[in-house]
Amino acid sequence: NGAAGHQMVFALKEPDGGQDAVFYSIGPTTATRNESSNVILEESFSKNTRPSGALVMSRSGDVMIMGGGKYTFHLVQQDIADSAESSPRWTNVSVSVDPTGPAVDLSSDGTIMIVGRGYHNGENGDKNSAGIIRLYKMTSNPPAWLLEETFYGTKNQDYLGLRALSLSGDGRTVAGGSPTVSSAEAGHASGKVSIWKERSPGQPWEKYTLRGTRVNENFGNEVSLSMNGNVLAVKSHSW
Repeated sequence: NGAAGHQMVFALKEPDGGQDAVFYSIGPTTATRNESSNVILEESFSKNTRPSGALVMSRSGDVMIMGGGKYTFHLVQQDIADSAESSPRWTNVSVSVDPTGPAVDLSSDGTIMIVGRGYHNGENGDKNSAGIIRLYKMTSNPPAWLLEETFYGTKNQDYLGLRALSLSGDGRTVAGGSPTVSSAEAGHASGKVSIWKERSPGQPWEKYTLRGTRVNENFGNEVSLSMNGNVLAVKSHSW
């Protein structure tokens, strides 16, 4: 959903092995529009650099990101005094960490982003596919993503940030699911969810862990946080 009651519609095309990303703006009272008059961004990607994974837009409607971390778009209002172009334009604000993962999420205002990479080998490089979630904050003039926090998986095959992750609307709570993790108490693939919460700016983030309770529960298959991060929904693959 975009700003001012507008909706954003995303479509992908693959001409000749490449890929086009096309974004449409649809008015709040209009059911259908001519596509050619409502394309606000069209971005082409080569076959080897096309994005994969999630697509997320801020509730303010001026920031959107595509999984892979290389493609984040920031809406910039064109200065009419300096240009005859009166419509807004989008700029690609890339994340410098490479490779990043397909799982991404944004705060409501689009100024905070998390990017997961499930095959990362942990904080010291000694945990096979422990996973990682990185938190970035957007600066302005010019727009840029700066790395602020890093959250690591702690066990082999935690796969933290592989797919299931969520950022609260205020950007102060992060949740990541590890649905294939086993435990001595609950058994094979019981799963777990790791949660980090910023209580006070500048202080270390507090960590919490929720665990599945039975064999093959895959607890943490999907996660979703509320606006203030005080409510968390967790999906299990089977029950």
